[in-house]
Amino acid sequence: MSAILAAPRSGLFHRLLENPGAVAGLVIMVVLIVVTIAAPVVAPHGPAEQFRQNFLTSPFQQATFPLGTHSLGRDILTRLIYGARLSLLISAVAVAFSLSIGTMLGLTAAFAGGALDVAIMRVMDVLLVFPSLLLAIVVVAILGPGLTNAMLAVAWCCCRATFGQRGARCNCRTRWCSRTPTPRSTRAARSARR
Repeated sequence: MSAILAAPRSGLFHRLLENPGAVAGLVIMVVLIVVTIAAPVVAPHGPAEQFRQNFLTSPFQQATFPLGTHSLGRDILTRLIYGARLSLLISAVAVAFSLSIGTMLGLTAAFAGGALDVAIMRVMDVLLVFPSLLLAIVVVAILGPGLTNAMLAVAWCCCRATFGQRGARCNCRTRWCSRTPTPRSTRAARSARR
């Protein structure tokens, strides 16, 4: 165990620790995730609880309402904490979906090559022409309103960004082809041409 701790830090984690902005972003994300998971414990009030005597309270006016209340008398801090749960759920589902679909399409195009590669690349080129917001509105218009359809629309727009990096796809194909041994007949044909 001490050998593991004594080993020099390298790779992605070491580069992350060298960048103070990345460390600050990681800390903020971890705090945000912990607060949203522990929302019933952390939030000062219930998400639907109304305080009819405190309509439109200003931020920092009262200790019980640090961010104030809105027009129905609900605590804004509590609503933000509970609302962050839904936002994190939507973003996690969208990123997971887009990453899986984009990676699958990219690897299929990279390893299959030929006509399938060209077909997938031309479809993605057509989709990359449209602005992301316009494409998301079209997807929601086709699928209909709802939380699930909105998550699919966001995921589809992220999928375009995941797959749209042609250089990564070509790099993947180059690495795969360099590791794949060539058959003997191919080697013999190459040596006969020389």
